[in-house]
This record gives sequence, structure tokens and C-alpha cells, in this order.
Amino acid sequence: MRIRSGLGRPVDPSLPSNVFVVVVTPLAGIAAGSWRLLAGDSFGDAVWGGILGGGAAFLAWAVCRELDPDRPPTAALGALLAPWVLLAGDPSLLGLAVVLLGARITAGTTGYRLYEVDAAALALFALGAGAGGAGPIPGALMGIAVLWVDRRTGRIAGPLTAAAAFAGWALWGEGPEWVDLAGGEWVVVMAALPALAGVVWVRAGVPTDRGDAAVRPGRVRWARLLVAACIAGATAWFGAPGLVALSPALVGAAAAGFPGRPEAPQEPSDLAT
Repeated sequence: MRIRSGLGRPVDPSLPSNVFVVVVTPLAGIAAGSWRLLAGDSFGDAVWGGILGGGAAFLAWAVCRELDPDRPPTAALGALLAPWVLLAGDPSLLGLAVVLLGARITAGTTGYRLYEVDAAALALFALGAGAGGAGPIPGALMGIAVLWVDRRTGRIAGPLTAAAAFAGWALWGEGPEWVDLAGGEWVVVMAALPALAGVVWVRAGVPTDRGDAAVRPGRVRWARLLVAACIAGATAWFGAPGLVALSPALVGAAAAGFPGRPEAPQEPSDLAT
């Protein structure tokens, strides 16, 4: 039986942008894991560091593709820069997945409506993120986005997602507890601010994955605001750990703000992540 989803976006190895991330993701993981070994960490910690490094690269790339869908090079920049945030601390992969899905839903880059399986998946991701380093705010904001974008499935999926985020926090999470930003976190923020200033300039013209309509600039602009709100919410909840948890998304959003011209219209699958 074929499971229908409005969120999935396959990685197509025939596309240059997709080939890039398929190559860079494991290389980033190997580099991050090797760095931890050289720093004296155990093999298990090095393996986990490698997973985080590769995940940071891929998720920063994927977030940037949602926020700047007609310029693949900006996503490549995000993927190259994201693993460096591990110097400030460990990101939350579940929290980053919530930010990515929230951006995808809001921007409407797939062109498909949400199905019941999507509602269940969103709630599970929000539950895990709420229990982890990102806190409940990103999941709650994703629930609001679902309710706004898809009035049919969103009537159930939106409140369920927001409730799952707070349930995960109530059962297993911590905070809110502000922790002041240290040197490493301030480096991430200050490096991202100049590029973030450019995210208000939204380009358009690329088709959705369905190919029967173009991605709308207004929805991409709302997606950028959602990502910024998720990062701000996690930071307000935890302080420095919250910022570090979603710092690859901050890098991806900052890369989307770099100036430059959009490329020629692509095939719908070239937006795949």
C-alpha cells in the first residue's frame, strides 16, 4: 500500500544540488567525528559528533532550500558553514527537523496538502523536540503554521502538534532557564546577523514539486519569519543552549539572506531535499 504524504521530498542524485549535499553530508560527519577523536573524546562520543556534524550540514542545506528555493548555491554555503557550529555545542537534530518541516509547510514548496500520516509525523517530531534541547516553542509554532496553511488537516494536526510539543517538555524536558551566551554563541549570532538582514528580499518563480504552480514569495517570507521565531523562542526558553540547539537553522537562514541573483527556473525536482 502506498503511503501518501505532503511533506516528503526525495533526494535526486541526478541533480547537482542534491549530489553536493549527498557528498558533503558524510564528509562533514567524518570531519566532525575525527575532530572529536583528536580532542581526546571516546569513540562513542566521536561517532555521535559525526552524526551531529553530518546532520547539521544536511539540515542547514535543507532549511536554506526552503527559504531560498531558487538559489541552490546559498544552500551549499549553509551546508559548508553549519558543521562549525559544533564548536559552540551540540545541536538538536529533532529540533532542526521541526524547524525544517515548519518552513516547508509554510513556504508550500511541495505543492501538496497534508495527509493523516503527516499529522502523526509532525506530532512525533514535536514531541521529541519538546523533550530535547530545542524546547516546546518550535513545535508549538509549527502547529500554528499547520493550522494556518492547511485548514482541513490542520484543524486536527495543528493543535495536536502544539500539544505534543508541550507534552514532550512536560514529561521529559527542562527549563525554561536562561543561560547567558558565551563567546562561541556570540560568534554564531554576530556572523549570522549581516546575512539575516537580507532575508526580507524574497525571490520567486520556481515551481512547486507538483509543477502546476509557482512557489509564492509571500509564503516564503512567512517561512523565514517562522524560522526566525523558532530560533528566538528556543533561545528565550534556554538561553545559550537553545540557540546552539538550532544554530544550523540559523546558519541556513543566514545563507538564504546573502545577496545574489536567482538562477533560471528549475525543474520541480531540483527543489528536492
